[in-house]
Amino acid sequence: MLEDIDTDKEDRSLKGMAIIFPLSYFVRRLTFCIVIVFWIEFLWGQVAIMCMISVALIIFNNLAQPMESRFATNMENFNEMTALVVLYIMMALSDGNPDVVTRQIFGFVFIGVVCFYLAFHISILFIDVCYKVKFWFKKKNFCDLKKTPLS
Repeated sequence: MLEDIDTDKEDRSLKGMAIIFPLSYFVRRLTFCIVIVFWIEFLWGQVAIMCMISVALIIFNNLAQPMESRFATNMENFNEMTALVVLYIMMALSDGNPDVVTRQIFGFVFIGVVCFYLAFHISILFIDVCYKVKFWFKKKNFCDLKKTPLS
């Protein structure tokens, strides 16, 4: 009897996570739109709000573990950390930094971070496709040489 009660509580908490996680992304986009409209000239405020939301999502991801696997949670944390790094670099690229040479260096760092982010995700996709093709070949028994005649 007690096991059923615990399972019901767990199911309700999982349903809550299923609602909270997509809702957090909607709130993030809504906040971004509101901040852009009302703080159009206040870049520091825009970046600070987006940093705050990214940090909150990292904390939420680590505490609640809303993803279906540990790998997916780690990938989501990697995405949020990359967003934080890009936001901090954007602060260095703003008018608050008067040195042109420093801005240029941060511009190259920004390009490097974005290129690393893209290369990492493309490599993950490529590895995933390779595993799926390998699994498909094993499933279809294409690797079994006993079934195919040699002559």
